Amino acid sequence: MKIAICINHFPIGGVGTSTFILANGMRKAGLKADIITTDGQIGTDYLRAYKNGWPIEAICLNELWLRKRLKITYERLKKYDVVINNNSIETQLLLPALPAHIIRLSVIRSTNEPVITEGNLCSPYLDALVAISPEVERLLKESNVKCRCVMIANSVNITSGCKPKLKRPLELAYFGRLTNIDKNIFILPEIAKACDKMGIDYKLDIAGSGSDQKKLETKIKQYELNEKIRFLGIISPDFVGDFLRSKQIGLFTSNYEGFGLSLVEAMAAGCVPIASDIPSYRWILGEDARHLTVPTNNAKAYADRIRMISSDPEFYKQIQERLQKRQQDNFSPDNTVNGYLRLIDDLVKTHDPKHFSPVSLNHLPLPSYYARRCSRAWWFLQKIKYGAHK
Repeated sequence: MKIAICINHFPIGGVGTSTFILANGMRKAGLKADIITTDGQIGTDYLRAYKNGWPIEAICLNELWLRKRLKITYERLKKYDVVINNNSIETQLLLPALPAHIIRLSVIRSTNEPVITEGNLCSPYLDALVAISPEVERLLKESNVKCRCVMIANSVNITSGCKPKLKRPLELAYFGRLTNIDKNIFILPEIAKACDKMGIDYKLDIAGSGSDQKKLETKIKQYELNEKIRFLGIISPDFVGDFLRSKQIGLFTSNYEGFGLSLVEAMAAGCVPIASDIPSYRWILGEDARHLTVPTNNAKAYADRIRMISSDPEFYKQIQERLQKRQQDNFSPDNTVNGYLRLIDDLVKTHDPKHFSPVSLNHLPLPSYYARRCSRAWWFLQKIKYGAHK
């Protein structure tokens, strides 16, 4: 069986990590699983993946015109038995045109209303939607999707190793994208200031990058916290485990999450997370959510919980052990890959080609935004902007 796992480009972060895990597990199970990137960009993690021998190919590299990328992607995907859309715009737009024999899945990774709506609109052209958490599954089902909806959790590759031990100063960490609208990062200096007021001895390392980094740096400077907080930039995926194992407590401040991959990585490494009280985090943390979640925008509550967790070494150790076991039992690569393999085996039996009536590429039902990007006028503007078009 030939399986295509499609993504826009290969980024560092949740999509890249989950794609790595899924393709590797499927190939170990004896299937031919290829990672196909359909954007014109190469992506921040593509070269690392390629050098490490991953079955990855950027099929539309440097192609600026969406219409051409759709044609290239279609010609590639029609050769597969199963297509998994793991965040590829081109694959999403092509769903109505795929040959009827192809089993097709889309992975939904966010609780954002536009993402849920998009999943609903795609559902008539799918065998199944895969939700990465119970909250995403709930929102999809409430939107009355037109296909099967299955929850398969993400997973992490980090092994347990030596767990962090409490010491002074406390080593705190934030690990993730530096954007405020979703990650709520502007609360980090407020948490640090609250720790100062409580007399907590700490250092905070911030790892990641994003559009709001400069604003966060300015706020840290205004709070006079430069000696307590430092920026490490992007941590290579190969060193995430080592980074987290060097920190006693991780801060996870998101306003919303479809899953929470960084939080699960912290659990695996023994870095105890203190997290915002949102559905995906409560589910991931299980019975320890009552100890480790706080109101989303309450900096003092974060500091209180840091003080409480760090003041009892035995309790801290018990939480580490419970969270590591929960990660191994629920969010391991085997769990994720086996979930997809069971689903695909089931869909092989139930897939009905008569349910799908492929349309031609010239008659794709494109939303107006994408229809404009397929126009000759748009192509001409890109040619002027970027130079000769290949």
